[in-house]
Amino acid sequence: MATCGGVGLSPHAPGTVGSALALPLIFIVLPVSLELQLVVLLALFVIGVWASERRGQQLQQDDASSIVIDEFVGQWLTAAIALTLLTTVQASSMFLLVAFVCFRLFDIAKPWPISWCDRSVKGGLGVMLDDAVAAVPAGILTALIVGFAAS
Repeated sequence: MATCGGVGLSPHAPGTVGSALALPLIFIVLPVSLELQLVVLLALFVIGVWASERRGQQLQQDDASSIVIDEFVGQWLTAAIALTLLTTVQASSMFLLVAFVCFRLFDIAKPWPISWCDRSVKGGLGVMLDDAVAAVPAGILTALIVGFAAS
């Protein structure tokens, strides 16, 4: 579960691959109500905390690169936040590309408070939390870029 079905075992950029895995799902679930998406995201977050904690214990490493459920959830949350802010824009290839780049940017650069979460919160919760926090500015930036491009 923590590796999203083995996607996290990719030898090249497993976090990026984990984020990319969420993109097709976003197209499928976006017609579903935001409330239901948030319930599913919360459930996946809780499962991710448990799975990341377990995988980290197995590997004796808190945030192993093979753990990508956090990127999957963070990418989906980025899109959900952006689409909540963009009332007139639909999900498109351009939208998904912008959301993907914005999330990866914040997830990799880890500006404050993302960096604080990454350093200070340990275990499965820490693995999941920094990506959920990264999704907030990534979603806002996505909405700004896509909204500006659409106007």
